[in-house]
Amino acid sequence: MAVVFALVVVLLLGGYFYFNPSNRGVSVDINLPQGNIYPGEILDVDVSISNNSKSQLQNTRLTLNFPKGIKLLDNKDRVNEVRELKDEVGAGALVKETYKVVILPGGGPEDYTLEAKANYSTESFSNDFERRQSKKVDVKTDGFKLEMTAPENVSTGESFPIEVTYGLPESERESLGKFLVLEGPALRVLNANMEQVSENRWLLEKGNDQKINTTVVMDTKPSDVFFLKGKVVVEFGGEDYVIFEKQSEVTLVGSSLALSVDLADPKGFVSPGEQLTYKVSYKNNTGIELKDALLRVELVGDMFDFSSIQTSGTFDSLSRTVTWNSSRFGELRELAKGEEGSFNVDIKVKPNFPTNGVSDKNFTLKAKGSIESPTVIQGTNTDRTSNFANSEVNVSGNIAVDTRAYFRDATSGILNEGPFPPKVGQATEYTVHWNLANAGTDVDEVTVRAHLENGVSFTGEVKGTTNTLPTLDASSNEVVWTVGAVSVGGGMSGNRPEAIFQVSLTPGVGLLGQFAPLLGITSVSAKDVFTDVSLLGTDSALTTKLVDDSTVGLNQGKVIQ
Repeated sequence: MAVVFALVVVLLLGGYFYFNPSNRGVSVDINLPQGNIYPGEILDVDVSISNNSKSQLQNTRLTLNFPKGIKLLDNKDRVNEVRELKDEVGAGALVKETYKVVILPGGGPEDYTLEAKANYSTESFSNDFERRQSKKVDVKTDGFKLEMTAPENVSTGESFPIEVTYGLPESERESLGKFLVLEGPALRVLNANMEQVSENRWLLEKGNDQKINTTVVMDTKPSDVFFLKGKVVVEFGGEDYVIFEKQSEVTLVGSSLALSVDLADPKGFVSPGEQLTYKVSYKNNTGIELKDALLRVELVGDMFDFSSIQTSGTFDSLSRTVTWNSSRFGELRELAKGEEGSFNVDIKVKPNFPTNGVSDKNFTLKAKGSIESPTVIQGTNTDRTSNFANSEVNVSGNIAVDTRAYFRDATSGILNEGPFPPKVGQATEYTVHWNLANAGTDVDEVTVRAHLENGVSFTGEVKGTTNTLPTLDASSNEVVWTVGAVSVGGGMSGNRPEAIFQVSLTPGVGLLGQFAPLLGITSVSAKDVFTDVSLLGTDSALTTKLVDDSTVGLNQGKVIQ
């Protein structure tokens, strides 16, 4: 009975406090700035807790929950912000916290409702009380305008105009930058009346009826229909959020003046030092004669060896462009209907990569071709007949291993024992160093191996600069070093992966007076991360001649009795 009575008292007291007018005086409010709110704008949202009760609030905590379309400016991934109030909220007090947020486009009505809550206790009760408030942000899109004009039919490789008319609402509020993005299959902008901030991307200015005029080309094969898209976006946290977009349906037809730039030996990669031949082919697909054709190929890439170039065209070393014109090549003066032809460019890949730093990697060679004739085809909207074609190929990396052997090798921290010069029937120890050099690309699955010669054993003494060290594969009698991944920086001087291991040789009488073999040819294999091809490097076999040991004389390594 006493327990029941006590419970009733507690419930009554709690109910009295909860329904007491002084407690009902606690409220939470969300206040938004005045005026229209547009996508991309940055707002100061005020969340306040008002204590009109007669009790002092303690342990007060304000939480603002962010919907999909509203995010904290300095942390887009945070779904709420919790703030502990430093001071107690006295009776009659109002405390305000300000949150700087950004309005992101693309959400539905439910994605723009903010929810705030306050948790607190009082002097009289330690219970945790809570008050909530929600407010919908009315995001306006009035004032945004986007129109795009493009031809209904374009030819593959031929340039054509696109006109974009846009308008942005006038607002003095701080905002994220707004950009125009053009999208289409292999779309490439040739020129525009406004400078691009990046490929196919422009920063937009406020105002109505602003225009961006561009000339573009589609470097792709003919297709029945494709969609050309224009988007107005805001960029936030490395992502684009679309405010508005338009698309145009365009038919892409075969080019009236066909052009191709291809490697004579087409493949997905080329190697350092390789000889390349580019075949530049053209064909007049129109029903008329095209006069005074001008053909160009620009070679782009730090791994082109321009000193090796051979071609019938004129090579400009400054622009790195080969040109064939009608004044030198009669076949270009008048291209008859259906006429075709080709020219070659022979050039080598440089044998060595630049070594300026770890950023020097993943090299690509590009050949950018163009052909044009001043002859205008009836019914087209250009002042000439032209086409473009590109060829792009990646350069595979290079992996190498440097193998050395020593008798006196104190700096390695391994002490070699035994007689030297080596003696028949007596064991002498040597240290073998493997140094890896990697250039051009990052590599993975790197493995180094070499077999032990007759009379040579692996002592198990090993050292190295990587997480893995050489081991003996008893089944093949090979020393194997499984390295794993090596970045381009591993090929720079002073930063090369190195492994050291000790072997012991007991020469037989058959080696008397000769340099005794220690280690067979060392091979290194790897997977090129950039080109996804297998790489292989080798170094010479080792003997007791010890050519890299400066303490050993010319013939001192020969076996004696």
